[in-house]
Amino acid sequence: MNKKKKTSPDAVIFTDEMPSYNRLERMGFDHRVINHNAKQYVNGNIHTNTIEGFWSLVKRGISGTYHHVSLRWTPRLGQ
Repeated sequence: MNKKKKTSPDAVIFTDEMPSYNRLERMGFDHRVINHNAKQYVNGNIHTNTIEGFWSLVKRGISGTYHHVSLRWTPRLGQ
């Protein structure tokens, strides 16, 4: 799957400092980094709180309601 085709070219991408995200700038994206290792969680409008909250709710819903979700029901994850 070509992720560049799935992301708007004018998107601003906020991530933590994980090295695998460094390629985003080389791919031409506007990449903003928040340094969690330095206990930095917000810098102006740069943060990852929204996506972390989203995944927290997804994980809580799976473990609290369904206990397990197979790849059969998540076809995009199986690709």
